[in-house]
Order: sequence, then structure tokens, then C-alpha cells
Amino acid sequence: EWVDAHDPGALVIPFSGGLENKYQDMTDEEKQKYCEENKTQRSRFTLLLFPLIGI
Repeated sequence: EWVDAHDPGALVIPFSGGLENKYQDMTDEEKQKYCEENKTQRSRFTLLLFPLIGI
């Protein structure tokens, strides 16, 4: 609602720092299993952002 009121049509990218921190500590196999079990995939946003900010 806030985004629609202040910048109608803007793209919102959900982000969880806690989940990203947990994901970072997983092995490749654990990451794949997590994504399959939760029917999700890693965001291209985080794949690009984290190297830029040093995470």
C-alpha cells in the first residue's frame, strides 16, 4: 500500500536479510534442496547486489 501511494507501479523486491545470511552458509546441495522444497529460486537481484556490497 505504501509503495502504491508513494510511487504507483514501482517494482517491489521482497528481501530477507536473515534468510540470505542462512542461505549464504549453505552448501550448494543444501541450497538446491532448500529451493526445491520451498518452490523458489535465488533472486537475480541478490546475485548482483551482494558482490557489490561485499557480502
